[in-house]
Amino acid sequence: HSADDRTGARTDGAATSSALSPPGAVELAGTPECFTTAPCALGPLAPGSSRSFTATVGFATAGTSTITALVTTGVADSDASNNSASVGLVVKQPVIRLLQPVAEPGSVVLAVGQDFPPGAAVTLAWDVGVNVRPATLTVAADGTIRATQILIFRRDQLGPRNLVATATTEGLFAPVQDPMMVAPRTVAPPADFASRS
Repeated sequence: HSADDRTGARTDGAATSSALSPPGAVELAGTPECFTTAPCALGPLAPGSSRSFTATVGFATAGTSTITALVTTGVADSDASNNSASVGLVVKQPVIRLLQPVAEPGSVVLAVGQDFPPGAAVTLAWDVGVNVRPATLTVAADGTIRATQILIFRRDQLGPRNLVATATTEGLFAPVQDPMMVAPRTVAPPADFASRS
């Protein structure tokens, strides 16, 4: 899971410092300013001015987290009540799902997805067997992947496999998958088979 977190500081003239604390974060992409456990120096800011910071934060699990920004000053502060701000952040786990658990070689199955980052570019591919060159899909504004046809080749490998959804942007989310069994069509015996001796 990842999200772009943005915070800022606004001052009435005092020199300030700031730090961001996103509980549950497991990784910060790059080395963004003021997004570590230690505060960073903002330096003097003119009255009414502001400064913003942006970083990509990776989270270990889905759920709701709270992002908190805090500013402090080494000079007299007439109003300490406005030195911090918090905002809730919802972290979602993308899900890819095949609409049937079993299929035979030569068939086309449908896959859908939900809770993906809106606008993200995603590829779908089997982890075993033959793949058509995977097309890049664009996630809808509501975080879904519309029903997409996935081919199983006629002479393809039998047995279990997974359909894997991968972001084309590294680190946007970890690959997610859904299992399927590829099995040959069951051949029914002749109607009079049971009466034969």
